[in-house]
Amino acid sequence: MLEFARRLCGSGRQLLHLGGGLSLADDDSLFRFKSGFSARRHDFFIGRRIFNQQKYALFSGHWQKLTGLTPQILLHYHYGANDENL
Repeated sequence: MLEFARRLCGSGRQLLHLGGGLSLADDDSLFRFKSGFSARRHDFFIGRRIFNQQKYALFSGHWQKLTGLTPQILLHYHYGANDENL
């Protein structure tokens, strides 16, 4: 992420949107962490269309096999990303 930010600065960009948190909860730790970088806030939108169904099915199937879980959200394969076995 740091290298990405450096490249953006070098290209003359002035804004890096880190996105939101994991929920709308007031105590969302990811949002609190991201909020620590700047007091500025901007709107953003999340798409819900899968453009490459085959790749999505591949990622999803792999995730389901590794975790034994059934997906509850579109980007379910992010859950457990900190687990070195996934």
